[in-house]
Amino acid sequence: MTEYRVIIPLSVRLYMDDISDHIIAISRPEHAIRYIHEMIAEIRTLSYLADALPYSQASFIKRIHPHGKRFNIKHGTWCIIFHIEQDYVIVDRIIPSSSVID
Repeated sequence: MTEYRVIIPLSVRLYMDDISDHIIAISRPEHAIRYIHEMIAEIRTLSYLADALPYSQASFIKRIHPHGKRFNIKHGTWCIIFHIEQDYVIVDRIIPSSSVID
């Protein structure tokens, strides 16, 4: 079993900040912090799950990365689009799962 290092680029982290800001607007900062920490923990499981997930055949995901894979987190609320490059899992984008068209 290969274990990868998970890379979350700045653009994805900035989007997670937007998610956090939205949660703060409707709830409390503590809730936003906990939610984002849980998202990051789930994303980090890609370090050992990435190989088990199939390459996506969805054209939407292939436009983001030709060898893209998807991983749903937070009970299917968010879709993590990522690809594997050498010893790394690189998160390309986080989008609401309802936005993904198969």
